[in-house]
Amino acid sequence: MQSGAGRESSDQRPLLLFLCHPLTGHLTPTLRVAAALHARGWPVSFLGPTAHRDRILASGAAFFPLLASADIDDLAYYAASTREYRSLSWSERALVDVERQWYAPIPDQWSSLRAALSRLHRDDPARDVIVVCEAIFHGILPLFFGADLAQSPSGPDEAAVPSPLAVPRILGTLCLSVTVPLIRSADLPPFGFALPYDASPEGRARNAACWAAWAAHTTRLQGLLDEALRKAGATKPFDGVVLSGENYLAHARILQLGVPGFFYPRTDWPDKLQIVGLSPPPPTTSASLPSWAPSKPIRATSSSRRCGVSPAAPTSS
Repeated sequence: MQSGAGRESSDQRPLLLFLCHPLTGHLTPTLRVAAALHARGWPVSFLGPTAHRDRILASGAAFFPLLASADIDDLAYYAASTREYRSLSWSERALVDVERQWYAPIPDQWSSLRAALSRLHRDDPARDVIVVCEAIFHGILPLFFGADLAQSPSGPDEAAVPSPLAVPRILGTLCLSVTVPLIRSADLPPFGFALPYDASPEGRARNAACWAAWAAHTTRLQGLLDEALRKAGATKPFDGVVLSGENYLAHARILQLGVPGFFYPRTDWPDKLQIVGLSPPPPTTSASLPSWAPSKPIRATSSSRRCGVSPAAPTSS
């Protein structure tokens, strides 16, 4: 850990540990949330890629590195892509990325998480931790499938992280969703299906058929996810449908960035999901806003905060 390592504080609020998928588009809004909480006095740490170490430290958070295959440099990843990869359709490339970026690194992400928690406990053994996990970071999933944070699974993947570990008490885990939520709904087909929105009975029947086709098409990915979880020490199998919400619904709460109008209406939003408004602005900026821009960040109002309920449309004068 860098920046603030080894310092105990008289402030006994829980430590916040952010976990994030290592691509820039996920890091940027997640870092803004972390920076805003740090500015409010919360002790914030961030588990992220070494390619973005300076950005993370600039947010005020203490930095923990992702280890081994989990330490993805997104620019290098796409620069090294093969001609075969570039010839694939968007949806085919997305499935390759799910395999390589989401599932294959899970054991090393889990090792990284264990190492970060161990260091936090060593530096401040009396402090509890709240984990804020950006939704696409899958390395926390072993925790919900029976893996023991204190004990490493057998095998060479965990050689750099000793076992048993002394880890802090985790008060809870929060899911921070910075993209369209990949949570199954009867009102929508799987993400990526280029179909018009239709929540009528006929549309729901179509959506159900799409989900059945998706489940059949992604059995290999389902097996890869289950294998990655087992390598990380999970004792319970994953036997669900991939990209249907497993990485959201495992958490105590889901905090969805955005406003209700950003999303297609759903009648079955999870009760634990709350739309919390736009991401905070950068801590400092030299940019001048256009005259029509609002002077304050837009936030979801209490009346529109529940999912699927759009604010009233403005009336013409």
